[in-house]
Amino acid sequence: MAKKNYGKLERRVIDIFTSEKTFLFNGETYKVVKIGKPQPQKGSGEPKTDVYILGVTESNKLKEIKLSLKLKSSNEFQENKVNAERAESFFGEGYENIIEETTRSIADRFENQPLLYASGKHPTKPNSVTLGWKLEIASKPRKLSAPIQLSDKQIRQFVYKGVNLPPEKKHAVVAGEVIENSGVAEYIVYAELEDLQTSQDVLIRMELIDEVEIEPTYLIFTANNYRTKEDKSDGARPIAVRVDWYIKDNKLAHRILYDNPLSYSGKDLVPGLKEVLEQLGKHHPSEMTVEDVLTPSILLP
Repeated sequence: MAKKNYGKLERRVIDIFTSEKTFLFNGETYKVVKIGKPQPQKGSGEPKTDVYILGVTESNKLKEIKLSLKLKSSNEFQENKVNAERAESFFGEGYENIIEETTRSIADRFENQPLLYASGKHPTKPNSVTLGWKLEIASKPRKLSAPIQLSDKQIRQFVYKGVNLPPEKKHAVVAGEVIENSGVAEYIVYAELEDLQTSQDVLIRMELIDEVEIEPTYLIFTANNYRTKEDKSDGARPIAVRVDWYIKDNKLAHRILYDNPLSYSGKDLVPGLKEVLEQLGKHHPSEMTVEDVLTPSILLP
C-alpha cells in the first residue's frame, strides 16, 4: 500500500507542474520544458530522484529540480526484502563493503545467536537450523540491528541523494532522454497527497537534502532458517550474513561469514547443511545433545 501511495504522490507532482506549465522559484518564473520520473537506462531498480523538473526563464536561465518524495505520515523509512540490486540502489556500487563493515560491527551479537532449535522458540519453528540472516533497512532499530557504518554526510550522499549510483541509474532517462545526474536527488519533500494542490505547495515544502535533518539508518537482520522435518528453508531471499556448517572432532561446528553479502540465498546453503548433518548422523536438532555440538550454547532444547 505504501508503495502505491508513493506512486500517487509522484503522479500528483508531475500532473501539477504539467498542468500549470510554469513555476516560480526564487522570484523568477520558469517555463516547464521537461518533467517526468527518471528511469534507469537499463535493468531494474530506481534512481533516487522521484520527479525531475527542468525549467527555463525568458532569459534562457535553466533550473533543474530533482525531487525525492516522502509521505509525511510514514514515520519510518524502511526497505524490506533487500537484494543486491536494491542494496546497490540504496548505497551505490560499494554496497558490499558497507554491509560487511556494518555486520562486523556487531559480530559479537551474531556469534552469540542460538542457531539450532530443537523444540522451537517463537517465531522459529521446531527443528530449525539457521542458515544466515536476511537484510532490511529502516530508520528505527530492531532486535538484531546495527547503525549503518557511514557518516552523516555519507548517508545523505549515498542513501538519500545517490551520488555513487551506477551510471545507468545516476544518468537516468527522463521523457525518453538520458540526462546527466538526473537520478541524483537534490531536494526532499515530505507531504501527503492532499497537501499538494499547486506548484507552490511543492516548492514551499522543498528542502535541500544537504541541509535537512535526516533520521539514522539501521541495517536490520532476520534469520533465514531451514526446517529439517519439512525439508524447507525460509524462501529464496538473499542472505547478508551466512552460517558455514562443518564437522570438527566429530561434532557439528560452524563459523559466521560476513564476506560477499547478498550473494547467496537460503536455498543455496541447504545442500551443504544437509551433507554435514548426514556426516554427523543427526538429521534434526531434536536428535542432538550438547555432546554433538562443538559450541553447546547454539543449541536450544
